[in-house]
Amino acid sequence: LAAALAAQPDDVPAAFAAYAAARQPRVTAVWKAAARTGEHYHQTGMMAAARDLVLRVAGERFLLARNDWLYRWTPGA
Repeated sequence: LAAALAAQPDDVPAAFAAYAAARQPRVTAVWKAAARTGEHYHQTGMMAAARDLVLRVAGERFLLARNDWLYRWTPGA
């Protein structure tokens, strides 16, 4: 936000619009990932058993690596 405001200090609404436009792809990706995760974690029955087995076999590193794009993101990347 600071960079957008610095780029257009005399037009705050335009700076906010540029900031929102720049964020939109990442916000959409995070929303979609959260929806997929919610679907996985709210399964029941055999699908839940299969999910649990996959998570147990894949391990912690799999989950961390799968979400690196989210948790290791830095502005401007």
